[in-house]
Amino acid sequence: MARRLSARETEVLALAARGLTYKEIASRLGISTRTARNHITHIYGKLGIHDRAGAALSAVRLGLV
Repeated sequence: MARRLSARETEVLALAARGLTYKEIASRLGISTRTARNHITHIYGKLGIHDRAGAALSAVRLGLV
């Protein structure tokens, strides 16, 4: 892993890996859709991934799903 994820980014990654949309993630965590999208962008950068498939694989490797 390139850089450590924050606790919130870890939560967002776990939800994204389960297939939730930005809107569903935002609703579940009580944040805006834009904030959910920003978290995903930061996660992609930190993990060096480019899509949700990479995010899901990373979540599995980290034991989040």
